[in-house]
Amino acid sequence: MARPEVRIFDCKSGVGGVAAKGVTAYSAGMNKPPARPPVPCTAAVIAGGAAVRMGGAVKTLLDVGGRTILERVLEALAGRFREVLLVVKEPGPFAAEPNRARHSCRLVLDRLPDRSSLTGVHAALAAATTEHVFVTACDTPLLRPELVAALLAHVTPESDVVLPQKPDGYFEPLCAVYSRRCLPFIEAQLAAGDYKIIRFFDRVNVRPLPVADLLAADPELVSFLNANTPDELRVLRETAARLRPPRGGHVPLQRISRDQALERIRAHVRDHAPAAALLPLDQCHGLVCAKDLFALHATPSEACSSVDGYVLSSAATHDAAQHPARLRISGEIRPSTREPLPLATGVAARILTGGRLPEGTDCVLPDEEAVVHGDQLTIAAEVRQNAHVRPAGSDLKAGTRIVRRGEDLSPQVLAALAVSGVARAQAFLPPRMRVLAIGNELAPLDAEAQPWRIPADNLLHVSGLLRLRGVPQVEAAVVANDLEGIAAELDASQDFQCIVTTGGTGPGDRDFLFAACERAGFQPLFRGLTLTPGKSVFAATRDQTLLFALPGTPWAVFALMHTLVLPSMCWLRGRTLPVPTPVLARPLTPPPAPRQDWERLIPCTVTGHGAELHAQPLLDRNAENRLDMLAAQGLLIVSAQAEGNDLLPLIPIWENRRGQRLV
Repeated sequence: MARPEVRIFDCKSGVGGVAAKGVTAYSAGMNKPPARPPVPCTAAVIAGGAAVRMGGAVKTLLDVGGRTILERVLEALAGRFREVLLVVKEPGPFAAEPNRARHSCRLVLDRLPDRSSLTGVHAALAAATTEHVFVTACDTPLLRPELVAALLAHVTPESDVVLPQKPDGYFEPLCAVYSRRCLPFIEAQLAAGDYKIIRFFDRVNVRPLPVADLLAADPELVSFLNANTPDELRVLRETAARLRPPRGGHVPLQRISRDQALERIRAHVRDHAPAAALLPLDQCHGLVCAKDLFALHATPSEACSSVDGYVLSSAATHDAAQHPARLRISGEIRPSTREPLPLATGVAARILTGGRLPEGTDCVLPDEEAVVHGDQLTIAAEVRQNAHVRPAGSDLKAGTRIVRRGEDLSPQVLAALAVSGVARAQAFLPPRMRVLAIGNELAPLDAEAQPWRIPADNLLHVSGLLRLRGVPQVEAAVVANDLEGIAAELDASQDFQCIVTTGGTGPGDRDFLFAACERAGFQPLFRGLTLTPGKSVFAATRDQTLLFALPGTPWAVFALMHTLVLPSMCWLRGRTLPVPTPVLARPLTPPPAPRQDWERLIPCTVTGHGAELHAQPLLDRNAENRLDMLAAQGLLIVSAQAEGNDLLPLIPIWENRRGQRLV
């Protein structure tokens, strides 16, 4: 099947063709779209070509590595879509194929008289039950699930076309997501006899998948290899044999960057918002607001005194500097006085801080400036109008927004709500967390000491950090390193919003966690980061449950909790902030650089130097590792691109052994 391409101007390099009007190009440093689709999506496999260059063979039924091409394509799509469509010109050999391929899909006929990829896209959009449809050709047996996920991660309700931009600057329109809003433009184009897919792009909102994200998902771009000729089929079969998973059944790691991982996590949380409840204010400490809250009345509701003193009319003192004013003192006004009586001319009243000003008065003379003899107040200087008076609404006006959805219900916020008439707040409930330490050598923390077992210290470490970050409900357990046992524990964790595991993430024969997650119904968000430590960390989801799988070494747990898990806790608690941004610090000793396109985390101490933070990397390999973890005030993020004296990103460690706090 011929694959038309479009070229877009590359805003970074300045090369390429002219971008279509509706195309939004993303380059380095720009904010990327969210990491997962906010709307349901249908998949469509376009199989209406004549296969002339293949001698008329039904390409989808050709064998590649022991499976038909269609089987391979459908497996790449499995589990991600509301429905899968198979778009064909005639049912013929396809009538039974969807069931034989072990992945159910609905057969859709392309009834337009012409035979082209664009008519197939039209048929898919017309038949879809969702607003967005992922379209792929039927002859791409090496379509990577990671690429499908990356494209879906860029879909927003406003997107009309989402498609990959290849390193040569060209787009791939037959591995793309289209919205049904494209239908009228496609129909007009077909009526004009124009079958080139990209022709209508200048009239819709096109969002490219950046080259960096494409290469992270499919480094060799094998997703775009198709079988138009016998020679291309031979290349496909050879490539499939080369890419076959190694013995032992482990899927090769498809590592992504730390930033990409955080984006995917945030998107999952956004699609599965935490539960909320209407709670009394005294039960909201440490929670996050789930609904904007406003002052119900002004504070103070009426003008009141800001000091202890005497309340009077300023008019009585306008010439007091030449002729001291003498006022009779009558009564006392306290904050609890509901309706103070009006004061006559020439009369003052004793008033306490917070007391309401009575009718006929407009200022307060502080105690330290008052001269009192018996019941007479003598004033030898003018007292200005509104002196030492808090006007109504000077703290908060009625209708003022006190807190937004997604912001912390801090003590000062709760106090402001209470004083302005709000008695209850809609608050997000903190996630229920489960921490599992995996290993046959691990003993529960309350177990008797045995020479061949070590206490599960990661349970204390992870649980403690979570509680410090506003997650009070943490259940912890030790799990034996057994596939069935791990899967059973995960099955028993249905009621938890988040699970953190330590150990068992590697590619070895005794690392069962990934397989156990699959058995328990989890779908991977990512598997492996281009980060040291972190090459074997992965995250997975099951419905609303988010699972972080960390390596078991204490240093890796320490670094990845601060880098990955704790930033995610703000979203799981309901906060609506962007991906947490590290601060910048200047290393006093050049840290070792990682391999190209990777990052390395280096523990460091931090000191202030003028307007800069200076970081001292903890690089003494002869020192005990635990001491580095105890002393660390931050984690430097070092990339291969960093040069000598550059400022480097630094993830602050909130608390360290000195009790200092950086943020």
